[in-house]
This record gives sequence, C-alpha cells and structure tokens, in this order.
Amino acid sequence: MRGKVSGSNVNRLAAIDKSTRAVETIQYEHHEIHAGDSYHVFHADEDVADKERIVISFKTPSTTKWIHMLSEMEASGEAEFTLYEGMTITDNTGTPRLVYNRNRNSGNTSGVLDTSANPDAANRMTLNADMGSGSAYGEVLEHAVFGDGKKIGGEVRGTSEWVLKPNTIYAFSAVSRAASNKIHVHLEWYEHTDKGLTENG
Repeated sequence: MRGKVSGSNVNRLAAIDKSTRAVETIQYEHHEIHAGDSYHVFHADEDVADKERIVISFKTPSTTKWIHMLSEMEASGEAEFTLYEGMTITDNTGTPRLVYNRNRNSGNTSGVLDTSANPDAANRMTLNADMGSGSAYGEVLEHAVFGDGKKIGGEVRGTSEWVLKPNTIYAFSAVSRAASNKIHVHLEWYEHTDKGLTENG
C-alpha cells in the first residue's frame, strides 16, 4: 500500500506488521505527540466555594501554527462551563501555569502565551486572571452546566476540537454552583501549520 506523506509528492510504502500483516497507521493527533508538537496543561482544585470561578486563559501566538485544542472539565457538584474568545484580560493578574510537552523526550515548547506578566511569556498559560466583566468577555463559543461527578468535553476530536484563531485571547472558565466543589480542568492540544492539499499522485 502506498500513501502520500506530509503533502509531498513522494510515495512511500505503508508499514506492515510482521506478525499479523496488518497495515500500521496512527491518527494524526497521535503522530503530533511523537513529533513533539502536542501539549497539555491542567488544574485541580479540591475545595471550590459556591460562585467561585476557575479560569485558564492564554493568548495564541501570532504565527501560522494554529492551535487544535480539546478541553475537559469535571466537577463533583454542579458547575457552569464557558469558553470565551477575544476577551479582555487585565494585564499582570493571575498566576502562570507551565505547559507540558506530551512527548517527554522532546525539547519543543508551545507557542501559547501567558498574560500574567508583561511581556507575555511563551509556553505558559494563566490561572485565574482578572477577566473584567460584560463586553470584556468577548464571544461565547460554548456554554453548559455540568457536575455531580460528570464531565464536559472529551477526546472525540470530530465533535469536540476547536481550531483557534492566531493572536487571540481565549479563556476556559468553570464557575462552581455548589459549596466545597472539586473541579478539574484539563486542556490538550497540538500546534500545526496547515500544509494544504496537492493533487498530484
């Protein structure tokens, strides 16, 4: 079996498992882990008060590398999830969160920017920055109420993945609707430059 690799005009043989003769393939996002371009950030709070907010915000880089992101949140009690785009974050507020490369053997770093300090720092996100209010929240891309041990979001890229705009601030927000709530936030993404399609071969 032959297939085009990385949009080039060179055809290569697909790998065959020696034991089963099955064709060996992996999903593209799995390939990005191996290539060192897949990243992860998380926050777990075991005691969130009623009406207290947890938010992870960041600015996407002003490059042709787009962020392909999945989010997942889980709460022990009821909580409200919102994804904001193009919001205004008060500069120099919040605390930085380190971004982890999912290939622990790779030296690549993420282009996402932490807004908790000036100038913004790459390979960081911001935890609990001041989001302002009203029109400062920007566009609401997704909103849902969840909880009682249930999750929102997940690993099905065809229905859950967001391809984010460059040079734009995003915020993933969870507001507790219960006392002593346990809320976990997990963001996973890869960074990829669209290569376009070629019609040859």
